[in-house]
Amino acid sequence: MKKIIAILLSVIFVFASLAGCGSTSPAPAASETQSAEQTAAESTDGEVYEMVIALHTNEGTAESNAVYRFKDAVEEKSSGRLKVSVFTGATLGSEEENLEQIGTNEIQGSIFGDVMTSQLAADLDPTVTPFLFSSVDDVLAVWAGDVGEKINEACIENGNLRVLGVGRRGARYLLANKPITTPEECKGLKLRLPSIANWVTIWQEIGALPTPIAFSEVYTSLQTGVVDAFESTAELTYTGSYYDVVKYAIDTHHLYGLFHLAVCESWLQTLPADLQEIIISEGAECCAWGDEQMALYESEMVQALVDNGMEVITPDADAFKAAAMPAIEQIVAQWQDGIWESIEQYVA
Repeated sequence: MKKIIAILLSVIFVFASLAGCGSTSPAPAASETQSAEQTAAESTDGEVYEMVIALHTNEGTAESNAVYRFKDAVEEKSSGRLKVSVFTGATLGSEEENLEQIGTNEIQGSIFGDVMTSQLAADLDPTVTPFLFSSVDDVLAVWAGDVGEKINEACIENGNLRVLGVGRRGARYLLANKPITTPEECKGLKLRLPSIANWVTIWQEIGALPTPIAFSEVYTSLQTGVVDAFESTAELTYTGSYYDVVKYAIDTHHLYGLFHLAVCESWLQTLPADLQEIIISEGAECCAWGDEQMALYESEMVQALVDNGMEVITPDADAFKAAAMPAIEQIVAQWQDGIWESIEQYVA
């Protein structure tokens, strides 16, 4: 993987170098102001800083559009001193691999789902626990408070990454090739899950057989019968064309997941102060924009699944939550002191 990344970055560097040949910068005029001189000093004499952002999901989602908006904004506001390259569709690796890469500064940015905090702040982040929250607004409120601040501090300390902002991904559905309305019908279901301990614990409690597979391999795993089902948002199901390999979208709404735009903390600290501020402020703004976009068209994504032949099923939500409760209680017991008290007002 490191070799692939190195080759891709070398290609980018060669093209950038060729583009710069044949042009020379005019000598600075004697009338340059002190302010301009200070700006030049801050930017290390016009040095260009490369930023590679890797996404494990496909293009065309609210989160990928937010990343491209971020790219355009930071390149414009930095007057080209920041150069951002975006690689989507797991080109540079899975979500777990991207998490390792950002920690070692092989890449400088990425969008993560719940894998990030489940590995770096498992005892601090309640928002990655299925069947706990009843609305995305409650999840966002947790992230906006003291708990969110603690999570970000843990991510910096444990993973060398800073979360610039978050946004909704949409409610998560159970996607299967058989209709499911009760937890009893999940018994023996080969369910693809990411490597998130909370998710595995809860779905095992319900009766499913969790199968860890990278998100980029889900489509073929469904085709070949390696798994019977997976769980995801309506948007990711649609943009990945999963309606071709699953028939039913079970509206469990078991999790209101977020996307997290993160950057490598050690890389960020090497930038001039003005570029750090651009990265931080534009990251927050673009996540807020992506959140608004997802809020506007989440229902359209559900309809798009129906239009492509899927059937949406409303299950017994209370029965699913009751079946998951013993596992939820085990998970809550592992949180740091004070986390439950901080979120109790948001939990249904």
